Amino acid sequence: MIEQLIQEIATHKPLLPQEKTELQTLLVRIKEQTEKMALSLSHDRWMALAVHVLAFMRRMEEGECLPPVEQELWDQVSEEMKGLSRKVLEAYGRDKNLNITNIEILLLALHFAAAKLEQQEDTK
Repeated sequence: MIEQLIQEIATHKPLLPQEKTELQTLLVRIKEQTEKMALSLSHDRWMALAVHVLAFMRRMEEGECLPPVEQELWDQVSEEMKGLSRKVLEAYGRDKNLNITNIEILLLALHFAAAKLEQQEDTK
């Protein structure tokens, strides 16, 4: 599944070999963490996540910093989803000696929160 996502992305956004490797590593981490939480992701959610993670990686590579997150927005996302995001992104940061900002954690957490809502809707 992860390899298929990467191939789909590569048809629209050329990927360097290093990017493919790092993207695969991040997606595997996401898969492991979401499985631990019993959080299932649809194909569309996986694709959105993969594209987001690629953009995140490229921002980190370029040293691009997004504006700080507003406290009100930060507080609206569950600690569970932010924790999941933090685990994935901070592992990447440790591997590359980068500090991961709260806005990056929040943006990925929003994908997880959306997946959780989708999952809850599917069980109704």
